[in-house]
Amino acid sequence: MKSKIFKIGIEIEGEFAQSIHSKLLALGGEIKGDGSVHNCSSSTSFHKKFPTSHLQSAEYVTQPIEMENRKHFKKIFDLLEDAKKSGEFHWNKTAGFHIHLSFKPKVPPEIRSTKFTKYALDAIQNEFPLEYRIRTAGRWCRIDRLDDEQFLRHPTDRYKAINFASIQKHGTVEFRIFPAKHPYKMYEYFRFIIKMVREYLEMEQSISIGAEIELNKPAMAFTTGTTIIRRNANEEITN
Repeated sequence: MKSKIFKIGIEIEGEFAQSIHSKLLALGGEIKGDGSVHNCSSSTSFHKKFPTSHLQSAEYVTQPIEMENRKHFKKIFDLLEDAKKSGEFHWNKTAGFHIHLSFKPKVPPEIRSTKFTKYALDAIQNEFPLEYRIRTAGRWCRIDRLDDEQFLRHPTDRYKAINFASIQKHGTVEFRIFPAKHPYKMYEYFRFIIKMVREYLEMEQSISIGAEIELNKPAMAFTTGTTIIRRNANEEITN
């Protein structure tokens, strides 16, 4: 079976006004408290601009959405962009943006591998070097042990840039590397991860098909005085 992304979910941490809750919930998902996300000081430029805004730290978690319906997420980012402009949504350096992907078949072996973690981390670092440097320096999305096959098979720590411990709890691989920022920037991260993972799966499938063709390729060999014709790898006729 050809491996592919099945469903997508996102988690956005930040500061939300009560007035935005119902709008987000109408798009599917839930809003939960998150003790790791701090409220900004009232002296920040955002709160000076919106002195009457009353925001509380929280995490918005969407429902899993099938890959072919992924344009639905654009509605979420559009809503948050409007909320940012009206003082109903804000973020700070304690807030993260997490992307969950499930697969068919469930977690293909080519994803649960150090080859994939290296490919993904290199791609993220090349495209978003500042985010990579800042986020991997913290405690919530470390990159240590992501080059250890044994750890990937039996992950014991979810606070990784790519979280494989999420497989047991949610049936997903979680990308924790990105910060919560401007909504359109988060949408850029979102699109990048999906594109990168799809390209990796297509690359691995092309390599696998190429190897299979080479294995089954007909061959002819000659020996002194005797011709050996091989119709395939398992058959020989000697003349």
